[in-house]
Amino acid sequence: MATPAGNAHLNYLRQCLSLAERSPPRATNFRVGALLVQRRDESGHTTDDRILSTGYTLELPGNTHAEQCCLLNFAAAHAVRDDDNDKDDCIAEALPSDPIRRVLLYVTMEPCARRLSGQTPCVQRILQTRTAGRRGIDKVYFGVREPDTFVGESQGCRMLTAAGVEWEHVAGLEEEILAVAMAGHDHREDKAGKVEDGKEGEGKQGKGRPDTDLLLPPPLPLPPSQIHPHGGTNIDDITPEERRRQEQLPRNPKKRMMMTEVNFIRGVPSTHQPFE
Repeated sequence: MATPAGNAHLNYLRQCLSLAERSPPRATNFRVGALLVQRRDESGHTTDDRILSTGYTLELPGNTHAEQCCLLNFAAAHAVRDDDNDKDDCIAEALPSDPIRRVLLYVTMEPCARRLSGQTPCVQRILQTRTAGRRGIDKVYFGVREPDTFVGESQGCRMLTAAGVEWEHVAGLEEEILAVAMAGHDHREDKAGKVEDGKEGEGKQGKGRPDTDLLLPPPLPLPPSQIHPHGGTNIDDITPEERRRQEQLPRNPKKRMMMTEVNFIRGVPSTHQPFE
């Protein structure tokens, strides 16, 4: 369900949005920001909140997501080492387990349920904080559903619900969140529409079209009277007898060369051979 604007949830999402803006624009990622917050169980009271960690997409080396960086930053602050055999389990152990406080995750976009890179999806990382009876992350607040750009229809909320994790869509910042999240995707579209192999591709401006100024109409067919019986064209429109008579006359070498050049320009086969 959606949360009314103008409350603490929106303020946290604005902080997440500021974090997302630090992420470098990429055609292969969404720019997302995340906050890990601890809050007393009493509904509606946020004045005693504690921010445990922050993160944003690509903050840490590798193809890292915001939720992933947020949890790894928390782990680094609580002496969970990179060489731990099961680092995710160590993060879960390091999260506070105060019975009167809940651990909440604020993130600009719905956590991913699938990653094309093969890395652990963010929903799975959230669920790993709740293994072995731990309370872990209790609830997720987000500003927009994950677009279908990379993996199709989003499944994050469905998986959270199936695992017993609450989630809530905080309405009011959708346009701003998507503008930041997809800032690098214009370049992705431009690449799809660039010219390759001499042909114009399809891009965000539509299909490429040939230059109509360079197209000429096909030549008209010659009348039968101008078709030479031996395969040439009867340029001078003379009878076969007159042509045979002219062919027996002595030729001027310069004129023969000029005729050959004219025929070559017109694309007409010629029986005359140029001088070597």
